[in-house]
Amino acid sequence: SAPGDISSTDILVASWRRLPFTSASFDLILAPRGVPFRGVALEAALNAIRPLLRPGGALFLGVANRRSPVHRASAPSSGISPRRLKSLLRRAEYVSVEFYGVMPDLDVPEYIFPLSPYALSFALRHRYRRRLPPRWSGWFAHPLVAAFFLPFLPAWYVLARVPDESEG
Repeated sequence: SAPGDISSTDILVASWRRLPFTSASFDLILAPRGVPFRGVALEAALNAIRPLLRPGGALFLGVANRRSPVHRASAPSSGISPRRLKSLLRRAEYVSVEFYGVMPDLDVPEYIFPLSPYALSFALRHRYRRRLPPRWSGWFAHPLVAAFFLPFLPAWYVLARVPDESEG
């Protein structure tokens, strides 16, 4: 089929605890609202999902930011830091790990952008341009201000790819 043609795409739903699939079954696994976890369960889920991806395949995962005031108040033990998640993904043999900011949240992502102060600055300016006085929304134009807010985003996405045949 042509690139971008999804007419032959199968959509399957399963729990990571009982995955009824054979190895190398998928090009892409989507978990945009994340994987429910506590403690070592996330590492177990990543290790269970990894063999299901074909060489060069990818995992798209939504993650609640544990440093966000929103999640700290509602579920202090949920979420994981980007550094820790990247470490778990590397241990599970994902070779490429990219993070993306999400606003306002995983349920209704209005903005998805590379996790950088410049991209967050753009998203904040765009989101609040009509909701705040111009002098306040102008603050968001400065990357240092955005850099301050970056660790407190309510959620982010991670796109992790497994090696293709040429990468071993």
